[in-house]
Amino acid sequence: MNELLTIGIPILGVLLLIALGYLLWQRRKDGRLKKQFGPEYDRVVERADDRSSALDELRSRKERVSQLELRELNSDEKERFSRRWIEIQRQFVDQPVPAVEQADRMIVEIMELRGYPVEHYRRRAADLSVHFPKAVQEYRQAHQIAERNRSERVPTEELRQAFVHYRTLFEKLVGVDVRISDAPYDSHSDHDDHSEEERAVS
Repeated sequence: MNELLTIGIPILGVLLLIALGYLLWQRRKDGRLKKQFGPEYDRVVERADDRSSALDELRSRKERVSQLELRELNSDEKERFSRRWIEIQRQFVDQPVPAVEQADRMIVEIMELRGYPVEHYRRRAADLSVHFPKAVQEYRQAHQIAERNRSERVPTEELRQAFVHYRTLFEKLVGVDVRISDAPYDSHSDHDDHSEEERAVS
């Protein structure tokens, strides 16, 4: 019996150390996921059946996106999309519904150009969460408002909020600031018009 104890206790100690090391390693991995995904980490954990499946989901996203051939937009593309966005932003003052629809479509267009699969909204949001965990929260809110607006009349204030949310993701994807206050103007009257536009979508 003493011999068994003499042999068994060290083995048990080694096993406990291995288990403790694994737990610490797992905790560090979870910490890195939480740091990378931020609010998206909390969202996935809250919605999952258990923590383990939530972490598996986040790891799966990272792995999937790492295999995509993503690219940055070149300077010409950035300028082209920025001009289009500012035009839509100006349009919002008089035509908020089509402006929000165009903003939604432009996000998809830019994602596709950068190399993201765009066939399904849920997949788009999941993929975006890997690199843009904060902006994707706003994208979801904007998309929900845009979807609801297709079946019922949504108040202009909600449409404005959706547009601002789209703009947040647009700026992240394109890598530019498209606040209309930064756009060049040729005359004083243009600045007067800008004041109204800025109030509408800022």
